[in-house]
Amino acid sequence: MINNTQDIDRTITTKFIEPLEKSCKNSVKRLKTAKVKHIESIRLINQAYKTIKNSEKNLNNYNFVDSYTLLRASLEYIVMSYMIEVEENTYNEFLILSNNDIKLERKYTVINTVLQKFGKRLNKISNNLFTDTTVKQREKIMVDLYDILCKYTHASIVVSTFNEIEDKNEQKVVKLILSYNLYLIKLILLDCLRFFNNDDKEYIDEKTIGLSLFLSIIKLVNLIQANNIKFDKIKQFFYYDTINSEFYTYYKEGLEKIKKEISESIVEYKENEKEINHILDEFMKF
Repeated sequence: MINNTQDIDRTITTKFIEPLEKSCKNSVKRLKTAKVKHIESIRLINQAYKTIKNSEKNLNNYNFVDSYTLLRASLEYIVMSYMIEVEENTYNEFLILSNNDIKLERKYTVINTVLQKFGKRLNKISNNLFTDTTVKQREKIMVDLYDILCKYTHASIVVSTFNEIEDKNEQKVVKLILSYNLYLIKLILLDCLRFFNNDDKEYIDEKTIGLSLFLSIIKLVNLIQANNIKFDKIKQFFYYDTINSEFYTYYKEGLEKIKKEISESIVEYKENEKEINHILDEFMKF
């Protein structure tokens, strides 16, 4: 198994995090010449990029609540920027709601409605994510993802517990787990930027995403094992047992399975050690 955390960090940063940031930054610059129906769409997607950068900065500084509060705002900007561009009813209601003198019962800009409609289109927006998912699955992914972010934003039991995490290694584990949502949303942001720029280029391929995720899971397992961190304690940080969400349950099940699957993964790794090492060695070359 790969145990060099520095090599893992360098590979993920160089092959995934930095190219993703560079692609987003360059795509934002090209928005100046994008041909869109509504300038408000461009303004919102611009703000989404600025906000997710601040979210990432806070996460790197272990400011978990601030990071996820900003991440939720960024997700709102992303989905609204897209929906007001492709659906006139949503755009018109968006404009009316901007006028404080007009009272209107929301119909098209209700956040769950916008998230569901955005989810339906995810497989068309993204060229390497969500391709094998159903409409219902994509809708639920977006709604549940937003619901999770709300748990970190509102005055909740999840927020209160993060202030109690003082151990540096535990902070690293929590940061790594929380980073999965951040980079998922940043990939969605990049795909939306491609949409506005009418850009068909693939900036981050599926193999890079998959191998970077694989390496981050190895890092997570190494961190937990090397520092004798209890799985139950990690689950307590997120209050899995008190939060009812299928998206969150998926994360809970994933964490619970990691411990069980470690031994199975080692057996599978040893059986295919040569092939897996070759793939990872090639990916980690500079």
